[in-house]
Amino acid sequence: MRYFIFSTNMQDLIDKTHAVHYELYRRTKLEDMGFSDGSGDKQPHSLQETYELRRQEYMKNIQGREEQMRQSFVNKVKEKEAELKQAEQEVRDGDFRPLPHVSRDFLICNFFLSGCGLCPHASGEFGSKSG
Repeated sequence: MRYFIFSTNMQDLIDKTHAVHYELYRRTKLEDMGFSDGSGDKQPHSLQETYELRRQEYMKNIQGREEQMRQSFVNKVKEKEAELKQAEQEVRDGDFRPLPHVSRDFLICNFFLSGCGLCPHASGEFGSKSG
């Protein structure tokens, strides 16, 4: 008798959990994903409508990001072109100053490699001073 009462109550607990708690959980998760059971007028009613709506939102987002990246690239190219034109003009005018991203050590090493012969990094024909 005790086994029968226990199994009946256990089955009631399982049924109630499935019918109430799980269905509530499932409905809230589906609503969070954009699905509706048809009670709201603003929500789409089918999987296809929901898919299309989400796809359109995603494509708008991607197009916006793409446009931002394109604008950023164009701006960087314009800045670099202006910097190079300014450096070119300085070279033409004879007022050459190295670009800020070129290190002092790099310039010294290039000076030595260009004919001084004293650079410790130089080897072969550039490293030895003739004379």
